[in-house]
Amino acid sequence: MIDVKEIEIETREVKARIDELKNTILPQYRQDKSKHAEQGDLRENAEYDNAISNIQKGEAELVSLQNKLEALNGMGLDEYVSTGYVGIGSTVVILRQDTSQTLHFIVVVPELGDASKGRLPTNGKLGSAILGKQAGDVVWVQTSSRNYYAKIVSVH
Repeated sequence: MIDVKEIEIETREVKARIDELKNTILPQYRQDKSKHAEQGDLRENAEYDNAISNIQKGEAELVSLQNKLEALNGMGLDEYVSTGYVGIGSTVVILRQDTSQTLHFIVVVPELGDASKGRLPTNGKLGSAILGKQAGDVVWVQTSSRNYYAKIVSVH
């Protein structure tokens, strides 16, 4: 089952890291860059190059975290209106026909995928197979170790 509390905790953690990057880490990196730029010839200034690299890495992490936060917020767990078709934010029940195992997932963007936590990413084998389908549909899932049919029992 989906643990909404886990999603809320993850959202808080992502927000905290974004805040830390924006208000502490990136300003420090920019300050380091300015300090090292004052040392003269930038072509032979390893500290300056390191500061630039740190800024680029910090900004890349910030963009990645902002995308993740948008995905977490965009899941709209409280506001999700079912269309009857599997999409991001859908809660699905799947019956694996090879094992008769019933699986419960919420369909999420790839960055949030974690099947052990009930989050099925859209870029995985099962996630991509059920995307756009509806309850009652049977899909063929091909993995490197085994192929199987899966029936979509319900979509909410």
